[in-house]
Amino acid sequence: MKKYIVLLFAALAMVSCESLEDTYKDFAGDGPIRYLGKCSELTVQSGWNRLIVSWKNSPDPVIDKIKITWSKDGIVKEELLDRETETYNIQDLEDGNYEVTVCSIDKSGNSSLVSTIYGRPYTANHEMVQSFTQIVSNHYYLGNRLVLFFQGWEENVTNAYLLYTKKDGTEGRLDLDKQLVNKLYYLLPDEIDASKPVELYRSGHIQGCDDEIVFMPAKLENIRLFSASFKQEMKRQYGFDEDIPDDWILAVEEISLDWTIGNFSDLLNLPNLKKLVLGKHRYIREDLVDDAETAQSKIYDAALSDFVLQTLYELNDGFVVERYNKHYNSLTKGEYMIEMGQPEQPDYSLMDLSKLKFACTPVDADNYRSYLEYLTDNDAETSWEPAGSKELTSYSLTLDLKSEKTLNGLKLVQSYYTNVNRRSWCPDIVKIYVSKDAQNWESATYLEELSIGNSTGEINFIPFVEGGKTAQYVKVVVATPHSETTYNVSLAEIGLY
Repeated sequence: MKKYIVLLFAALAMVSCESLEDTYKDFAGDGPIRYLGKCSELTVQSGWNRLIVSWKNSPDPVIDKIKITWSKDGIVKEELLDRETETYNIQDLEDGNYEVTVCSIDKSGNSSLVSTIYGRPYTANHEMVQSFTQIVSNHYYLGNRLVLFFQGWEENVTNAYLLYTKKDGTEGRLDLDKQLVNKLYYLLPDEIDASKPVELYRSGHIQGCDDEIVFMPAKLENIRLFSASFKQEMKRQYGFDEDIPDDWILAVEEISLDWTIGNFSDLLNLPNLKKLVLGKHRYIREDLVDDAETAQSKIYDAALSDFVLQTLYELNDGFVVERYNKHYNSLTKGEYMIEMGQPEQPDYSLMDLSKLKFACTPVDADNYRSYLEYLTDNDAETSWEPAGSKELTSYSLTLDLKSEKTLNGLKLVQSYYTNVNRRSWCPDIVKIYVSKDAQNWESATYLEELSIGNSTGEINFIPFVEGGKTAQYVKVVVATPHSETTYNVSLAEIGLY
């Protein structure tokens, strides 16, 4: 051990005898490494199909050039710049994230340490560009006229206009400005050639980009688009599936709407519409006509709907609106509006069900009687009233007709209550099924779940699918509305025709 310690001290003594400079040379070759001054304060600003890169150069006197490099997906491009350059515009870029580096170069080709930054240009594929206001939220071709709905003016728009072809073949132009667009709805005064394209031109700014962006023209396609709620209503009435048939669209002259709806804009897709009938199939008690809560169907966007009706009145010769009771009461009473008062109930031939009784699931408790027989006693003053519950309950009411019958529809009468709290017991949704064997059930209507009138004492006539249904068993399903602290439901009559 002593021998090794002596040898260690001898080696340390030999190293200490060498100069520090000689030691550096052993590791640095011909001399110390001299690094070029690097670029600092590197920034990047996104522009339209470009990146604007800025930096601060080093004062190092041996710097000859500045090299800037940009790369994306393995593709690298670079440019040598004069040493005084401190900004560079990388143009004609595609969408994507770019790595950008800047470094100093001397005359021998030596480079400084690089400064790195990342940036993404604004392009047509950028989500902020794609979300730029379209200005026109919807449009409708009504014959040779164009109806425009606007989103409202946004201050980042610098220029916007429509180009179209007039009926006589000349070019038409509609300049869009704040005053016009904030009207929200507009009927283009010119008659147009609907077979030629209508194009929207826009330019403007987006946040974080100083460049004015000139967007690609957007074509206003001559196609009919219906809202989901309107398609649902047409399926309820006619059984139309996802697409409403073109032949029906072009031929229909009269349409009925009875239930609360957002607006009437879908009517602009019906070029030959002559009559709109409102609320004809809601049979309200006369003493409840003024009950705006449950006895009046509503329109949520009355201003837009007023514009639609006025436009149809102007363009479709003889267009009228027949309104029953006080449904859609927020509409303006235009000269096309005819007040019809109380509708007459249809004269259907009802089956005699007085000797039949519905079975109910869930059944009544042993100490409670809901009076199921009242549903078929032809007396609207009596009601089936199951016990209240603290949780939502769905009731299935099944009737055996004893033999197969051809059924065209169902009459459902809501219970009439003078007690305001009990009026909330009237269900607003019903499902109706039919069966030949009480095992295999199918919906009797085009929609499995139907909205129904639920004002107290209201009468509902619910047509089945076209041609009716042949069945021995009928099942009516209703759920308990919430009433104060409990869930309660009630019905006065169920009939079949």
